[in-house]
Amino acid sequence: MLLLAAAPEKLLGFSSFDFALFPDAPLPDSIVRLPKTGRLAGRASTLSLEGLLALEPDLVVDCGSADDTWISQARRVHARSHIPWVLITAPWPPRRSSC
Repeated sequence: MLLLAAAPEKLLGFSSFDFALFPDAPLPDSIVRLPKTGRLAGRASTLSLEGLLALEPDLVVDCGSADDTWISQARRVHARSHIPWVLITAPWPPRRSSC
């Protein structure tokens, strides 16, 4: 979702985000129609390496809670695909601020 704000024209799809759940979101059809590509890493992985290569991405951006297994899988996919991978780790679900 970070890239949606910064460079929406660069997006090829979303791993699993479903815009149908947010019908009133003020987004252009070109974004809403982007495909769900599937998850590339983690227990719920649904996107194969071949599927990733078919998308011809310049960069994979992944965010969420990353454990050692997730990081290892990301490194393996990068080593086999040679596609740069940015992994942004953050606790999920987000913690409420105590401020």
